[in-house]
Amino acid sequence: MPIQNIPNNGLENAVGNNIYKDLIMTRYPEYFDERAGAKNNPNLQRWKNLTDYNMAEHINALQDTLMAIERVLGELPNIPTEPIDIEGKPIPPETIELLKRTQTVKARIDILEKRNFDKRYGGPNWKPDTKTTLEEHTHTGGVGKPSKIDLTKEVQNKLPKQNIDLTQTDTGLTGSDIFINKTTNVTIDNSMGDKLSKSEGGIVKKDLGVEGRFSSRWHRDYDFNDFTGTKVGDNATLLNFAVESHDTNATQFIKNQFKGLYYGRYVLCVRAKTTNRVAGDLLELSTTAQNGDVGEKILIKGTDFKAVNKYQNFYLVFTHEPNTAGGAGEFLVRKLASTTAAKVTLDYALITPTHPAIFDR
Repeated sequence: MPIQNIPNNGLENAVGNNIYKDLIMTRYPEYFDERAGAKNNPNLQRWKNLTDYNMAEHINALQDTLMAIERVLGELPNIPTEPIDIEGKPIPPETIELLKRTQTVKARIDILEKRNFDKRYGGPNWKPDTKTTLEEHTHTGGVGKPSKIDLTKEVQNKLPKQNIDLTQTDTGLTGSDIFINKTTNVTIDNSMGDKLSKSEGGIVKKDLGVEGRFSSRWHRDYDFNDFTGTKVGDNATLLNFAVESHDTNATQFIKNQFKGLYYGRYVLCVRAKTTNRVAGDLLELSTTAQNGDVGEKILIKGTDFKAVNKYQNFYLVFTHEPNTAGGAGEFLVRKLASTTAAKVTLDYALITPTHPAIFDR
């Protein structure tokens, strides 16, 4: 039965409520209750003293309206769900009880309007429409801006090199910006400037020490890293390694060209040992001219070694000239094939202009 047809129950002028079906004397919160027009609530008209009567529906309308407001605001609307202080720490229960009696909804709204409760938008001085939202903000530390990022506390992982300015400009990172160690103020730029140039050379003002191989226009060094064969450990060598040949098959230790070597008279020196002092030829040292002609060559027999498994130096004197018979375009060191097992181990080879007349084969 429609509500309007129920007599004398204080609901004659019900306006209906689409949100709270039981509060039919008020339209709130979907609509305001007005005194005219489509939202008119006849129970909330102004009444005259000693002339008009207070009807039950008038009181019911006030009660429904008040209850609708309470439902909208909820319980304890003046207190946050999880109250925290300005430092973000939980507020103790005794303080919450005090806030229940003193805090107002207006005070909560004032906090939201007068302070930046969410500092992700730029801090206490943040204002809307200033390009400082989560999507459009800059950490400049200026007025209304977030503070600058602390690289010692707020970032992690290593910066990839594509994010570093490595250009040769005023802003690019170069060797002039980096010190070679923590105990000196010498930069990489200054240190490299004191280095011998590959293209321009330089002057060494103090003793020059070279612990690795040395290659120049008049001298060459070769060690086990340059040889073909089986690498073996050997504490009778400076580098504790040498290269060993096959016991019967031929083994070519090294064949290399004399690129960039001054023309002239040289000696090829090798340090080697054998496991068997066979009577036949066992080791060959030879050169080939730049035009392909055969240069100098010596064949070393097994009996030329003074003892088994003991290193000994052997020498080949040769001439290095351009495109002439007897000249040397490359050199060869190899162990020859043998019918009897006899391994040869090679420690090093070097080429030097020092005249070998003091050596007697």
